[in-house]
Amino acid sequence: KKEYALKGVLRNKATGRLMSGSTVKGNTYYYSPKYKDSPASKNVKEEIILKQIEKVFKKIIIPDHVLTKLRESLKVTNDAKNKYKIDAIEQIQRRYKNIDRKLNKLLDMCIADSITQEVHDKKASTLNQDKKDLELKIKQFDNADEKFAITVHYLLELSSRAHELFKSSKPHQKRQLINFVLSNLTLDVEKIGYDLNKPFDVIAKFVNSPDWYTQ
Repeated sequence: KKEYALKGVLRNKATGRLMSGSTVKGNTYYYSPKYKDSPASKNVKEEIILKQIEKVFKKIIIPDHVLTKLRESLKVTNDAKNKYKIDAIEQIQRRYKNIDRKLNKLLDMCIADSITQEVHDKKASTLNQDKKDLELKIKQFDNADEKFAITVHYLLELSSRAHELFKSSKPHQKRQLINFVLSNLTLDVEKIGYDLNKPFDVIAKFVNSPDWYTQ
């Protein structure tokens, strides 16, 4: 089955709809209708679009000394994030244990017949829901850690060899890289439009600029 590198990431500028692409004699095409001042409707080869995107990735280059500072900054951010996570989870665990104590007390009261089963069940249900909410918060911390790790990995890899990675990637990997670096990718006849995601917009702005060396 033919894999399309741009499926689900490229939008038709005329309609704003996602473009799926089609295969003709082994080549992948995206249909681009006439839009505003565009000269004509056209079937555009995927490789023509990808070459334009490659040029964007060529602009994402960070000098070694700036990359070193970026690594140091990411380490500081990660250390601060981990400290916040540890403190927050300790607080959640204290609340969790307090709920367990309340549940045990409720059960003792029910056994001693000082409250009805109905009262016990109602209060226990609320407390158990509170426990589930706390468990979800801890899981959200783990999910945030995973997303941060993926972001850092991509950021460091792309900052040093973005064009090389993009050019050598398989179609599904190209889609991931495009989604990470670009947003609002559109096609108007053969010309792409896009926005660079942060921090790649800043990187592209300073590429080949002496300002890199005053940061």
